[in-house]
Amino acid sequence: MRKKIAVLLILAALSASAATACGTVERVDNTEPVETITTEASAEGTTGEEAVTEEGTTEAVTDEETTAEETTEEATAEIIIELTDTPKVTEAPTEAPTEAPTEAPTEAPTEAPQASGSFTNDDMHFLYGGAQATVLVDASGLVSALGTPDDVAEAAGCLSNGLDQKVYYYPGITVYTYVDGAQEVIYDIEITSSSYSTPKGLTVGSPESDIERLYGTNYEKSGSGYCFYNSSSTYLYISTSGGSVTAIEYCADV
Repeated sequence: MRKKIAVLLILAALSASAATACGTVERVDNTEPVETITTEASAEGTTGEEAVTEEGTTEAVTDEETTAEETTEEATAEIIIELTDTPKVTEAPTEAPTEAPTEAPTEAPTEAPQASGSFTNDDMHFLYGGAQATVLVDASGLVSALGTPDDVAEAAGCLSNGLDQKVYYYPGITVYTYVDGAQEVIYDIEITSSSYSTPKGLTVGSPESDIERLYGTNYEKSGSGYCFYNSSSTYLYISTSGGSVTAIEYCADV
């Protein structure tokens, strides 16, 4: 645009100069040249401006686009590098849960061997219905407590002491006596039923192991029977069969 104005000013100056020099004012139709020159100048100027502008713009745009593309590529590359270089976050290995220490199985406490019982004078007493009986005592209290017997048997002078014998039979229990004048003395009480028991709880049908548990080991074994002596002539005799008690006797030798 500046070039176009400069050309117009030069042409005007030349026209004025020519008219003054000739002294005649002539109409100079310089439209065409002016237009031509102007057009050329304009064209050149425009072309130059546009060229410059377009080139500049093109170059600027190109440079900007290139710069943007390069920046984008660099940024992308940096991101890729960052992603590539970023160490993978590996989860910390979780330790396998350790099982709670199991307590060593404790052995079931074995039952302490039961202390053996012992046989004493009291073990020679038989209790029934509030009556306490033993051997070599009057039989009236025990016979009364047992009630009416199923049967009564008598034998004259059949014992070693030459005295008569009288026997009372009850269900599961038999009382043996000898007759000494007006008195009947017990010399044997035989139990064959579980309805009766000793003061320590031994009954017919009790396991054989209960004998030692209740009365100890101070006995004499006679066949399948256990004999616990209270004196040289009185004793408790327990018969067994098949591992169980079958009879209990309070005895006295007469």
